[in-house]
Amino acid sequence: MKIKIFVRSLVAILLFLAGVFLELAFSSSVLWGEIETRVYTPKSDSLSLAVKCPLVLSTNETGSISTVISNSLNEEALPVVTASISHNNIPQEISDTLTLAPHASKSIQWHVDTSNLIFDRLILAGISQMSYSDLPGRQGYCSILVLHFLGLNGTAILILLCSISLLCIIAGGIIWLRIHAPLKEADTALAQPFVGLAVLATLGVITALLRWWGLIILLDGLTLILAGVICTEVLLNPQPRRQ
Repeated sequence: MKIKIFVRSLVAILLFLAGVFLELAFSSSVLWGEIETRVYTPKSDSLSLAVKCPLVLSTNETGSISTVISNSLNEEALPVVTASISHNNIPQEISDTLTLAPHASKSIQWHVDTSNLIFDRLILAGISQMSYSDLPGRQGYCSILVLHFLGLNGTAILILLCSISLLCIIAGGIIWLRIHAPLKEADTALAQPFVGLAVLATLGVITALLRWWGLIILLDGLTLILAGVICTEVLLNPQPRRQ
């Protein structure tokens, strides 16, 4: 009976950890892209520019990178906008000169596909708006993770990854709780770090969806540290902790 409980507990924990590490893999992949695109694009002292692009694309899908350029001056402005986009491992620069009426804005976009891949998994882009008269220069970044899974598009892959990881965490947790119910004091003490691990990994995914790469570094680092502590504890104490 004890062996059966141990095996079922181990399966539940492995299922839970599979979900956690799937979340961690996704958030760290987004972090990788966000860091690479900043290394890839020449730095400047320009102000921040909001750049939009899909988080995930499939290998047979075309995506778009876009931004909005605004003229805050009381006169016509002709800012030059340059997109530095990865292309077969060589940066491809595309420049456009916009004509903006006073206080007008204009959306501009660039299309990307697998020809823009770098490192076999990323599309990187840096958008720079040159200063014009009293209109300050701006610069923004964007990275896209390219995946292939069952012929699905990028949005479907993203939803599926997030759903599977969350389901694994929930299912593993529920199975473990049912095996050990009612929980003893030692079981509760063991469950607490696992709850913390799930919270950190899930927050990492949320920050990845928002592209808050600074927070991704913090959350993924804490997740790895806590996962190491938990794995060590489980390996050193393989027997079910029951009182």
